[in-house]
Parts: sequence; C-alpha cells; structure tokens
Amino acid sequence: MMDNRISTVSLRDLLNFDAKTVPLVVPSSFLLEFSAPELPVLAPHEQMALALLAKILSPRTILEFGTGQGFSSYLWAENTSDSAQIVTLDLDPAAQSDYTAKILRGDETVGRVYRESGHSEKVRQVLVCPGGSIPESLSNLKGNVDLIFVDGDHSYDGVAHDTELAFEFAHEDTVFLWHDFYRFPSYIAEGPGRRGVYPYLNELADRGSLKLHHIAGTYLVAGCKNWPGTPKGEVLVPGAHGDGEARQRILRLGDF
Repeated sequence: MMDNRISTVSLRDLLNFDAKTVPLVVPSSFLLEFSAPELPVLAPHEQMALALLAKILSPRTILEFGTGQGFSSYLWAENTSDSAQIVTLDLDPAAQSDYTAKILRGDETVGRVYRESGHSEKVRQVLVCPGGSIPESLSNLKGNVDLIFVDGDHSYDGVAHDTELAFEFAHEDTVFLWHDFYRFPSYIAEGPGRRGVYPYLNELADRGSLKLHHIAGTYLVAGCKNWPGTPKGEVLVPGAHGDGEARQRILRLGDF
C-alpha cells in the first residue's frame, strides 16, 4: 500500500475563516437511532464538519454521490440557503447490493432522513445504474456545481468513476469532498473490490489538478483548485493507529 501524501489540516485553517459562532443543524435521529458501537461511519464530528462547510461555502448547487439513509442530504438541506439546489445520486433498487441493504438498515427506500427535513423540497433524488452516466436531465448542471460530495461506491473503480464523472460538473472554484479516507493494516489491500478511496485520492493528489487536504478528526478529504489560503498540515495515515469504535465500525461495514 502506498504511503500517504495528503496532509491533515484543521477545518478552520482550511476554510481560512475567523472563529465565530455559526449555528449548525444536524439530525437528532442520528443519535436517537444508533448506539455508539452501531453508529454509521458518518460520525457526529463529521456531520458538524459537513454542516459548517455548507454554512461557510454557501453553495448554490450541490451534487452528492451516495444517498444511503440521507443523513448528508439532510445536512445540505438544513445548512444552505433557501435557493440552494441539492441533487443526490444512489443506486436503482434493482442494482442494490447487500452492502446497500446494510447501510439502509431496513429502510425500504433511500433518503428517508432528508425527507424528514423541513427543507426537503431542495433535494432531488436521482437513481442510477452502477457505472452508468448521469441522466441527460441533469446536463444543465455541468460546469455549474459548487460543492460535490463523493460517498458512494468505495471500491477503487467506483470512487474513480464517480470522481471522474463529477469533474464534468465542476467549475474552477468547485469544492470536492470524499468520505472514508483511511488505511488500516491488513484491511485495505490492492486489487479489485477492496476499499479504494485512500489509493485513488493519493493518485489524484499526484496529478496536481486539485489541492487535497484531509480534515483533522474526520475521514473526510476536501479538494479544490483554488483554496483561499495555503494551510499547513502534517502528513498522517488516517486510521492506521488505535483500536477505537470508529475503526471497529469501519471494519464491520467492510465485511459487506
């Protein structure tokens, strides 16, 4: 497995904003429905990070790869302006796998959580086939998306496909986010079918087309061509040390 080349920075340094109180909205169902060992990978601190990114960046249009139960879609809907447009992509039911069923936790349809938001009308759900293209009906978004969140298929080929497709919808100042950037010894391995976020993003960093930074305290990576500053960080290996609940949770999900 390749060495990590993506530096870890604080969210404050990454966004280059002054410390101030910014109200954030996160879904209470996240904490009410899960015990600590069961919490999905999008942990509470990560949810606050996504909410703050939405508040500070104020994106007009968001494109999301991977809806699941709809926690991140809820965060986008609640922490953006009334005029924001959110498009969230997930697999057509006919193509859903056992892993998808695990993520949905018995829900019959994707996106249940965001539908409980008072701003759910801002969210457009689109179902696609694996490895397919985005429907022609979304062609008006090409070159016009301000924030893109890639959190769908986590295989190498899957994250590469989604990211390369996402580039078609970006402009010069688009901010990209990826989830599940970690490397555990004897867990993530080279080869088809294994978790590919870590190796793919390191290869993307080598290209130099985007400036990538891992957000401290999370498994999130943010990328942009033109960050407002040049945050200084330390190159770490997310997930390589310790044996906490987050690590065990990821290992458990990785069995699917």
